[in-house]
Amino acid sequence: FRPNDNISYRELEIIMRRFIDKEFKWHHTAAKMLYEKKTRTSFYDSIDNKINRGEVSYMLYILNDWRY
Repeated sequence: FRPNDNISYRELEIIMRRFIDKEFKWHHTAAKMLYEKKTRTSFYDSIDNKINRGEVSYMLYILNDWRY
Protein backbone atom coordinates (compact mmCIF):
# COMPACT_ATOMS: atom_id res chain seq x y z
CA PHE A 1 0.00 0.00 0.00
CA ARG A 2 1.56 3.27 -1.18
CA PRO A 3 -1.01 6.03 -0.68
CA ASN A 4 1.33 8.89 -1.59
CA ASP A 5 2.87 7.36 -4.74
CA ASN A 6 1.77 8.19 -8.27
CA ILE A 7 -0.11 5.49 -10.17
CA SER A 8 0.24 4.31 -13.74
CA TYR A 9 -2.43 3.95 -16.40
CA ARG A 10 -2.18 0.18 -15.92
CA GLU A 11 -2.85 0.47 -12.17
CA LEU A 12 -5.79 2.80 -12.83
CA GLU A 13 -7.30 0.27 -15.24
CA ILE A 14 -7.10 -2.42 -12.56
CA ILE A 15 -8.72 -0.16 -9.97
CA MET A 16 -11.53 0.91 -12.31
CA ARG A 17 -12.22 -2.66 -13.43
CA ARG A 18 -12.69 -3.71 -9.82
CA PHE A 19 -14.65 -0.62 -8.85
CA ILE A 20 -16.91 0.13 -11.81
CA ASP A 21 -16.69 -2.07 -14.87
CA LYS A 22 -14.87 -5.26 -15.77
CA GLU A 23 -14.52 -3.99 -19.35
CA PHE A 24 -12.92 -0.63 -18.47
CA LYS A 25 -9.95 0.29 -20.66
CA TRP A 26 -8.05 3.55 -20.38
CA HIS A 27 -7.67 3.50 -24.17
CA HIS A 28 -11.32 4.55 -24.57
CA THR A 29 -10.81 7.57 -22.32
CA ALA A 30 -7.53 8.48 -24.02
CA ALA A 31 -9.15 8.30 -27.46
CA LYS A 32 -12.07 10.46 -26.33
CA MET A 33 -9.65 12.96 -24.80
CA LEU A 34 -7.64 13.10 -28.03
CA TYR A 35 -10.75 13.55 -30.18
CA GLU A 36 -12.65 16.03 -28.00
CA LYS A 37 -9.89 17.96 -26.25
CA LYS A 38 -7.05 17.55 -28.77
CA THR A 39 -4.85 16.39 -25.89
CA ARG A 40 -2.60 13.35 -26.26
CA THR A 41 -1.94 11.47 -23.02
CA SER A 42 1.38 9.82 -22.23
CA PHE A 43 -0.57 6.52 -22.22
CA TYR A 44 0.18 6.28 -25.94
CA ASP A 45 3.91 6.12 -25.12
CA SER A 46 3.50 3.45 -22.44
CA ILE A 47 0.69 2.07 -20.29
CA ASP A 48 3.19 2.11 -17.42
CA ASN A 49 3.58 5.91 -17.51
CA LYS A 50 2.14 7.86 -14.60
CA ILE A 51 -1.30 9.42 -14.93
CA ASN A 52 -1.91 13.03 -13.91
CA ARG A 53 -4.78 14.60 -11.97
CA GLY A 54 -6.24 16.32 -15.02
CA GLU A 55 -6.60 13.00 -16.83
CA VAL A 56 -8.25 11.38 -13.81
CA SER A 57 -10.62 14.35 -13.49
CA TYR A 58 -11.59 14.09 -17.16
CA MET A 59 -12.12 10.33 -16.83
CA LEU A 60 -14.44 10.84 -13.84
CA TYR A 61 -16.29 13.57 -15.72
CA ILE A 62 -17.00 11.36 -18.74
CA LEU A 63 -17.86 8.35 -16.57
CA ASN A 64 -20.43 10.50 -14.78
CA ASP A 65 -21.69 11.81 -18.13
CA TRP A 66 -22.17 8.25 -19.47
CA ARG A 67 -24.40 7.36 -16.51
CA TYR A 68 -27.12 9.80 -17.58
